[in-house]
Amino acid sequence: MSMRFTSRTAHLEDSVSIEDAEQLLDWLVKHPKAGVNLSKCVHFHTAIQQVLLRFQPRISGWPKDSQLKAGFQSALIFVEGEATHG
Repeated sequence: MSMRFTSRTAHLEDSVSIEDAEQLLDWLVKHPKAGVNLSKCVHFHTAIQQVLLRFQPRISGWPKDSQLKAGFQSALIFVEGEATHG
């Protein structure tokens, strides 16, 4: 399983596919103050990234892969900048 959920955190693990995006979206809608842990994530589909960018949950663990981490952090900074300046 590529995602598991606790009461306050969604754990994205291994490779998270487009099929997982709707489940993550539904969970974040129901848990708006929840966090997401990406520390065991090695790849995620852009649909997952879009869900995370839309909800901007607290990230409690970043991917160990430096390129995956940097790419996602860059996208977050861009979205936050747009929200501030747009």
